[in-house]
Amino acid sequence: MHAHVNTRILPDKHTHTKMCTLAQVGDEGAVEVARHSEAESVVTGIVGCAGLLPTVAAIKAKKEICLANKETLIAGVFECDCM
Repeated sequence: MHAHVNTRILPDKHTHTKMCTLAQVGDEGAVEVARHSEAESVVTGIVGCAGLLPTVAAIKAKKEICLANKETLIAGVFECDCM
């Protein structure tokens, strides 16, 4: 599945300026969000092994990870040698 990027310009209610909001979807989108340069921490709660790729991407990007389920942790023990 390819990531689709949709951009919408939304008004900022407090400063009356415009900001850019990007929506990312799919496996590639989850990976891009997980390693985003402005993120300090990444919370993953994706069911099953689907959460493994974005979690590994966050680890490689030196992000703090916060797992909201155990599937990624268990799958990672068997699949990941990056830690």
